[in-house]
Amino acid sequence: MINYDIKSEVVDINKYNPTQRDSFFIDSNVLIWVFSTKHSRGNERHGLYQSRVYPAYIHRALKAGSKLYVCGLSFSEMSHFIEDMEFQHFSLMSPYVKRKEYRHNYPTERSNIIEEINSAWSAVSLATEMLEINVDRSSVDTSLSLISNSMLDGYDVFLAAATKTHGIVNILTDDGDFSSIEGVRLFTANYGVLRAAEKQGKLASDNN
Repeated sequence: MINYDIKSEVVDINKYNPTQRDSFFIDSNVLIWVFSTKHSRGNERHGLYQSRVYPAYIHRALKAGSKLYVCGLSFSEMSHFIEDMEFQHFSLMSPYVKRKEYRHNYPTERSNIIEEINSAWSAVSLATEMLEINVDRSSVDTSLSLISNSMLDGYDVFLAAATKTHGIVNILTDDGDFSSIEGVRLFTANYGVLRAAEKQGKLASDNN
């Protein structure tokens, strides 16, 4: 059980209908469940709620005319996720193959990974707009401040910095780490985060 100390305003996506006025930054874990056809199907077979709830919410947001945003680092993280999941699957049958060996010595596997990355990112590009970000000394300083005052990891701290730079406060994610940021509206179906937010008085009322 994770002891979330909620700093953000938390919104239950099961109870909030997106509108044309809404703008959302889409976290990379949601991109995988929505736009990676292969891996969203895999999650669905294992009964994970993410592969049902988040695609449905993205569909509702697009239908409502909400703006959806990603950034260049979203591609980096999503590509990493895809390769990692493919490697984990491969390792079930070949547990002694190292990750670098897998990348260099199995061209068919590599080709399949690149095909999946291309397919997923093409779908992302059609549905979202790209935020321009600079990974320079200034952005690193901002990210250092964020990571020092939150529970974000090294990937997500740059994503959070990008949203702050562009004035986007709505973040759609299943990652509870984002709930540790002040000034953010966290749109999620993560039960642990929703429960903690309700107990701490940080759960927003729905708009139905």
